[in-house]
Amino acid sequence: MKLAAGAAVLSLLLAAVPCASAQERQLGARVGAALSTLEHDTTGEGEYSRRFGGVGGGFIVLPLANAIALQLEALYVQKGGKFDLPGIPETSTIILDYVEFPLLLRIGPSRAGPGGVYLLTGMSAGLRAMARRQFSATGRGITSGRSFDIRDEIAPFEASAIVGGGFDVHRHVVIDARYAWGLTPVNRDQTGGFKVRTRVLSVTAGLRF
Repeated sequence: MKLAAGAAVLSLLLAAVPCASAQERQLGARVGAALSTLEHDTTGEGEYSRRFGGVGGGFIVLPLANAIALQLEALYVQKGGKFDLPGIPETSTIILDYVEFPLLLRIGPSRAGPGGVYLLTGMSAGLRAMARRQFSATGRGITSGRSFDIRDEIAPFEASAIVGGGFDVHRHVVIDARYAWGLTPVNRDQTGGFKVRTRVLSVTAGLRF
C-alpha cells in the first residue's frame, strides 16, 4: 500500500512538470538486490556485518536540458545489518525496511537507447516501514530464533545521499547501481554519542514503458 501511494505521488509530480514533452519523459519500474550494513562512530561497540535484502519500485525521468534530467523515484528498500558478539553463539539482525523517495540529478543521454551511460547523484527521504530485531542461533544442525518489534527504538525518518550510475541495455531495459549513505542516525537513543547510520549498495534492473 505504501509503495502504491509513492507511485501515485510520482504520477502527480509528472503531471505537474510542464517543461518536458511527453516524448522525452521516461516512466518505468525497477527491482533488484540491496546489500546493506549499519555503521557507528563509537569505539568498543563491535561492528555490523552485511544484510542481504531487496529493493523495488517506480521511477520517472524528466529532462531539463540536453544531457541533464531529473529522476524521481518511489522505492521499497530493505536495510539493516547483522551483529555477532564474541563468545556468544547467537546472531542479532537488525531489519529496517523503508519507503524511500529519491530526488536525483541524472547526467547522460537525453533519450533512452542501447549503450547509453548515465550518472546519478542526489538525496533520498525515507519513511520507516518496518523495524525488527531478530535473534538466531544454530546448534546441532538446528537453527532457532526469535524476533521483536523495535519501532519505538528507530527514528521514523531517514535522509540519505546517493551516488551511482546506469547503463541502457535496450531502449526499454536499464541496469542501475548506486551507493547510499545514511546522513541521519536511525537510532532514537543516542546516549554517549552512539549514532547508527545505514550504508546500502544496490543493483537493479529496470523496465521503461
